[in-house]
Amino acid sequence: MLFARPLAAGFLPRLLPLCLLAAAPAFADHSQEHVLPAVVVNTEAESAVTTVPSAAAVRAAQQGVAGGVAVVEAETWREGRAATPEDMLRHAPGMFAASRFGSEESRLSVRGSGLQRTFHGRGLMFLQDGVPLTLADGGGDFQAMEPLATRYVEVLRGANALQYGSGTLGGAVNFVTPSGRDAGTELRVEGGSFGHQRLYLQTAGAGERTDGFVSLSHYGRDGFQDHAEQSTQRLFANAGYRNSATLEQRVYFSAVRTDSELPGSLTEAERRAGDVRKAAPGNVTGDNKRDFDLYRVAYKLNWLPVEGGKLEFSSFYAQKDLFHPIFQVLEQKNDDYGSDLRWTKTAPFGRSADRFVVGGRLHFGDTRDDRFVNVGGQSAARTDQSDQRAENTTLYGEYTLGLSEAWAVVGGVQQISSLRRFDDLCHAGTVPACNNNPSADASFSKRFDETLPRLGVITTLDNGVQFFANASALYEPPSFGEINGGNVVQLDAQEGRSLEIGSRGSLPEQLGLEWDVALYHARLDKELLAVLTAPNTYSTLNADRTVHRGLEAALSLRPLPALQVRLNYLHNDFRFDGDAVYGDNRIAGVPERVLNGEFLLRLDDMRLYVGPTLQAASSSWVDHRNLVAAPGYAVYGLKLGQQLTPAFSWFLEGRNLTDKVYAATHNVVGDGTLLSFGQPQRLFNPGDGRAVYAGLTWTP
Repeated sequence: MLFARPLAAGFLPRLLPLCLLAAAPAFADHSQEHVLPAVVVNTEAESAVTTVPSAAAVRAAQQGVAGGVAVVEAETWREGRAATPEDMLRHAPGMFAASRFGSEESRLSVRGSGLQRTFHGRGLMFLQDGVPLTLADGGGDFQAMEPLATRYVEVLRGANALQYGSGTLGGAVNFVTPSGRDAGTELRVEGGSFGHQRLYLQTAGAGERTDGFVSLSHYGRDGFQDHAEQSTQRLFANAGYRNSATLEQRVYFSAVRTDSELPGSLTEAERRAGDVRKAAPGNVTGDNKRDFDLYRVAYKLNWLPVEGGKLEFSSFYAQKDLFHPIFQVLEQKNDDYGSDLRWTKTAPFGRSADRFVVGGRLHFGDTRDDRFVNVGGQSAARTDQSDQRAENTTLYGEYTLGLSEAWAVVGGVQQISSLRRFDDLCHAGTVPACNNNPSADASFSKRFDETLPRLGVITTLDNGVQFFANASALYEPPSFGEINGGNVVQLDAQEGRSLEIGSRGSLPEQLGLEWDVALYHARLDKELLAVLTAPNTYSTLNADRTVHRGLEAALSLRPLPALQVRLNYLHNDFRFDGDAVYGDNRIAGVPERVLNGEFLLRLDDMRLYVGPTLQAASSSWVDHRNLVAAPGYAVYGLKLGQQLTPAFSWFLEGRNLTDKVYAATHNVVGDGTLLSFGQPQRLFNPGDGRAVYAGLTWTP
């Protein structure tokens, strides 16, 4: 059954007729022909006060950032299968994106952030329309994002995410949803290999002062491996009200229900033998999975009280209920909430080339964590219980000083204060009693504080081409995933310094060339690295000193008028620096070299596109001792699609057409040659085999 759980079977079907009745065909514009239906259908000029800026407006604002930033528009992923974060972000400059066993769970990393995580991301701040999706402790859920209900993605790498109050090594990723002023009615269906199924419906409309958008989606998948079934339903809605030419408000609501079976990882012997569709036996007997319900509301206000000045305020509340049988059953109830206030002033002090930004963010999270013995995927005797409190207070400011028409200096600073508090409710003498109660109370409370300065420079040539450089400080407190039961007393925050140089621009008259290139060098102290110490058991440590350096290069060009080429290349050089255990070894986690490319022939007279795609990577160390590696790979695909009529389009996509056996991601351990409880370690997560996907879109 397509919508099998109560959420889907309850309010989602009841909303479907309301969505159809609320459709506003008057806002559909079929006068422009595209290979795929245009996401933007309203040609009304954009208001400066809008709470949902266009991709063009964000891209223009990024010209003032002295570092690596980018906007990835929806057309880059809507021309093929659009189901996972990897589908969305594989062409984002500087982003390493690899799906875990083909599901929404992924390893997303920028500049080596959160290398040990193939799940519940860390080291990147995820936002929706500028409002945090990431939890207060720094973890995040990939299922909270809907690719088809995203207009574009704003990527701010490393310390360049200062405007969102992020100072982490990875930076921030902002997923921007449509509004009633830039979207219309759409129905999209997808189907394909390994039980892939997608159903997406949206409708939108706008009046003189009001607008609204709502979308419903279903994603289902049987999985390439055994015990890998996925099922996710999402509702996204927002409504805006423009009080005047200088004031706009918007409210958001989203609901997510997701069920995900976890097939586990393979041993090296299984990988070598090509036995890649099996699940780990323990994952089957324990019915390992990760299911949760998420409800989220948010509010945004934009106000232009004076010329050149903008006040932005947002607040949000999210509630999540997690059921997660793994080596034990985790049941968590989480409340996350916060607010943000930002003031931007152009031409301060009468200087037309200057810009000033100051803001602050409060973010709080409360979690009740219950743990039980896992008996066939069900909760048995309680083993642990705790209350977890995360708090973050961030103040930030940045001033852009225009030295001339071509040169600007950008200086900024952040003040970060974080709290991680763990209340142990399950030691000797407590109620409720726990299985094997420890005698000692593991409660703790620890605060992390740091000031992060930043200085950069930008030069802009007459043709708009930019060169930039910056020196920035980095900081990241541990999440509760690293704390894991009380070792926060021994853990410090990850901190560091980074240098970056790069260029971005376009030369449309020269092969339609566009580029985004950055070189970076970051020296980290106390990097948070988690290694697998036993099946499903991680231990986090602070490394002494590490170095992250690399090249991020995204290129788009048209060597022929009908040929579009996109290339996204990463060179990752992440190493220990004289570590007492690992010396100068490479840090395990991601390949040294990664290339994503597509070469599409666009036949405008037929409104058709066709061409090959490529995903390639060098080998990747699995362990920090550099003894076991996942081999490199090259995976080839093909895209084909057409705009049949102004209202109908279709696509056909083949992936891994040579049926390559490879590890798309892997766990990270200290030593991959050691046995775990007398058995070889399970380390490798296989990529999908040969697959074909097809989709049809209707935009009335």
